[in-house]
Amino acid sequence: MKKLRITTLTWLILLLTVGIGLYQLYRFPLLPSGWKLAATFGYGLILLVCGALSFVRSRKLKYVGSAINCMFAFMFCIVAVVMSFIGKNIRQSFTTMPDTFAMQVNVYALKTEESINASLMDYRDGVFISQSSVDQDNQSEALRMLNEMFGKDIAKIEKETIWEAINALYNHEGQVLILNSNYVPIIVENTEYKTFEDDVVLLHTFTREVSIEIEEPEVSIEDIPTNTFSVFVAGADDSETLLPVKSRTDVDIVATIDPDHKTIALVSFPRDYYIPNPYLNGGLDKLTHMSIYGLGNTAKALSDILNIPVNNYIMVNFFAFTRVVDSLGGITISNPYAFQSGRYSFPEGEITLTGEEALVYVRTRQTLADGDFGRNRHQVIVLKALIQKILSAESIVTYKNLMESLQGTFQTNMGIDWIFDLLSEQLGSSGAWQIIMYSLQGATGEEFCASMPGIFLSVVYPNEEQIEFVSEQMKKMYRNEEIVQLTMP
Repeated sequence: MKKLRITTLTWLILLLTVGIGLYQLYRFPLLPSGWKLAATFGYGLILLVCGALSFVRSRKLKYVGSAINCMFAFMFCIVAVVMSFIGKNIRQSFTTMPDTFAMQVNVYALKTEESINASLMDYRDGVFISQSSVDQDNQSEALRMLNEMFGKDIAKIEKETIWEAINALYNHEGQVLILNSNYVPIIVENTEYKTFEDDVVLLHTFTREVSIEIEEPEVSIEDIPTNTFSVFVAGADDSETLLPVKSRTDVDIVATIDPDHKTIALVSFPRDYYIPNPYLNGGLDKLTHMSIYGLGNTAKALSDILNIPVNNYIMVNFFAFTRVVDSLGGITISNPYAFQSGRYSFPEGEITLTGEEALVYVRTRQTLADGDFGRNRHQVIVLKALIQKILSAESIVTYKNLMESLQGTFQTNMGIDWIFDLLSEQLGSSGAWQIIMYSLQGATGEEFCASMPGIFLSVVYPNEEQIEFVSEQMKKMYRNEEIVQLTMP
């Protein structure tokens, strides 16, 4: 049996490492296909040259060929390990929406000296207060669990609305209130009930695992000739690390993206926009309340009023996004007017913001002349600057820090591989992106809301001219037409 030459053995090892390297290369997210082909050509050329040196019958080249084979094999191993590690971190940057979530229904008693140290079992003979207007599935499940826990049917009274149920607790018509935790932030926004959380004691929380059902919007654009698509960008104004699957949204933006013309249209909606709530059979409701029933519900509501398909959504933690801004070395915006917010001053004109400054900029409303409408405008200004910075060539030097900062910042229902394919196409193409911004406004007033009937809440009435205008701009993108920044009615 012929003895395997050392140069042949080292070349075979090199061949193996090239195979591993190419496997990791094609699995690596965000790399344009052109870059992968160029790398493949380079790998193949090195392999051929080393093969020529390895199979030439020459004593002089024997050790030189072996050394070169070992050197490249070692180098390709290191590259493969690094690509595997970085690729894993990149994929962890985006979290796919889970199939289920934990719905929490709380049981409260009024705060007294006795109730502070009491347990739920101390109220087994008390009267439990429920309501009949919303959230019947979760409330019914909580009542079933209470009957099972106590081994008997509990005494209960049922009020028509959540507000009447809360008043019944305050008026001592019953001792215990059953309430979905998602409604608490809405309750304390009302002046009459702003001390609710201080006035009650949380006796128990029932957790119910609920499947997330995404209802696809019925709207469609006929014969769509482009790759244009729309995404609902939801902002959770929350300091929690984990992004909520169902909660109110404080940032509501529809981004329509046309990769063919490298155009992104950002349309920001007031959080109090008064539009039909699909989950509640089209009852008029505040936009911020709709995500209590899932982000898919809000996406469908916006899809219906814009008359375009908004099938995708991304939840952004706007506290965590400060890390992203800082990892990019800050962002530069064009501030339309000067204003003060706490210890921060924002002069008119072009300014550069740190992560903390950007957060203050997108959250400020009380010191602005136009309040919530100004805050909405700030949100799209910052989002535009963030997108431009991420898509710029200079972001490459902050690539590692950027990927680390993105972890835990986003949740989405879009396929992760599909997102990476789209981004890699843009990295491999030339030309700058055009980002167009519109912030919708409207008259303010007070109305009953479908999700919290029984009391007047502040709302923003949609400006139909503005809706028609932005809808037409987005439809043009779907029809493969180029659009430019215009003045909104």
